[in-house]
Formats: sequence, structure tokens, C-alpha cells
Amino acid sequence: MKALHADGILYRDLQIEDLLIDDHDNLILRYKFEGPRQELRASSVEGLFCAPELLSHSRASQVSDWWSLGVIAYQFLTSKPLAELYPNGISTHTRLAFPKDISVEARDFLLKVLTVAPSERLGRQGAHELLWHPFLAEAASN
Repeated sequence: MKALHADGILYRDLQIEDLLIDDHDNLILRYKFEGPRQELRASSVEGLFCAPELLSHSRASQVSDWWSLGVIAYQFLTSKPLAELYPNGISTHTRLAFPKDISVEARDFLLKVLTVAPSERLGRQGAHELLWHPFLAEAASN
């Protein structure tokens, strides 16, 4: 995602099915450029993969992609799709539920990347904010 952003490309509606694993267990991001997409995929909206600001027709930004990454991370870490737990979406008043065994670092990462306000979301100042977060540092060391 960082490489796409460096080239000025925004994903806008990254979903779990856009992530693939190759024969060497490397994570591959599937991206098919189809020109400037006007419509978000319905499955992205229904699955809460789209950042809340995109639903109000705000312009996509890098921080919108970090929301999508947070939704995917939430499902990986909790084994539950965010949309299943919050079928009406996420608002500023939503309190995210976490399993008891999720680490403090993982919880903090998810809370910060799934912040509704894009101006307050982790990654608003660039990918380095995510990469330097203690959760990702912890994950990289494991």
C-alpha cells in the first residue's frame, strides 16, 4: 500500500479478498487499475471496508486506505468481520469490542486506525505512523 501511495495511487476500498499469499508465504496485494473509479464496490460498503468519509462522498485519501487496512486487521485479529458486529456501521460513538486475549498494542493500533475522523486517524501523516506503531513493531519481531 505504501508503494501505491508513493505513486499517487489510492485503493479506496481494499478488502480481504484483495490480499493473496504466494507459494513462499509472501503477502501480495491484488490491484487492477481500471481508470478513475467513480463507484465503490457494494461489498466494500457493506463490509465496512470503505472509510466512513467515502460514504459521505468526501474525496479519498491515503488515510482512507488505512481505514480499510484496519478493518482487515480487525478481522484477522478477532476472527470476526467488523460488519458482522456493527451491521449499522461505525460512528464516533461506537465502542469497538475486543477479545480478552488481544494485546494492548493490537487494541491501540486498531482503535487508532479505525478512528472515524480522518484528521485523527493513524496514518494521517504517512505510512511511517503505522510502521512505527508498537503493534507492527511487535508483529515484525515475532
